[in-house]
Amino acid sequence: MANMNKTNLSKLPEQMRFLVEEKDDLLDVVLRAHLYIEQLLDEMLGMWAANPQYMKKANLSFAQKVNLVRALNLHHPEEGIWKAIFDLNSVRNDFAHHLSSDERQKKIRKFIDSTNSYFSDTKSDKYEYSIYEELLLCFSYLFSSLGAIKKEYEFRSSMLHDLENRMLKQKSKTTTIIGSETAISGYTCGIK
Repeated sequence: MANMNKTNLSKLPEQMRFLVEEKDDLLDVVLRAHLYIEQLLDEMLGMWAANPQYMKKANLSFAQKVNLVRALNLHHPEEGIWKAIFDLNSVRNDFAHHLSSDERQKKIRKFIDSTNSYFSDTKSDKYEYSIYEELLLCFSYLFSSLGAIKKEYEFRSSMLHDLENRMLKQKSKTTTIIGSETAISGYTCGIK
């Protein structure tokens, strides 16, 4: 499709031309931001799984992933970031299921307002931002916050895995010692 030139596009039916000619920057940025956030959620959940390859097979919804990451969060489970993420999901669903919507602008504004209430310094009175710019600013704050949470998860996960490895080594040594004692006492018993 990338190699099609304008003359070939004009031969396409109207519905097909809509797919390639109509550009919507809000749609693009909302879907990309949502995908990026979902990828971060998947990575964070994978850190806690002993067998992360089965996380995909669980077929978790976006909301389930958000709530699991939130449930595993020690420091910020009740903060406004989660409401902002759910509000973003509402905007994403509107874009994904409707070509146009009377509710879309309200949902976008709700997402921006919930993000602004969580990040008190997201908006400056010195400059009037477009909706697109406000969204980008909100996404920047969400990505940054989720990145910090991910770092916390990485740290906790590495501590847990280190502890697990030490316990396995200790168990291995104990099993070897107990096994040797059993063999020795069995051998001793056998000689009598």
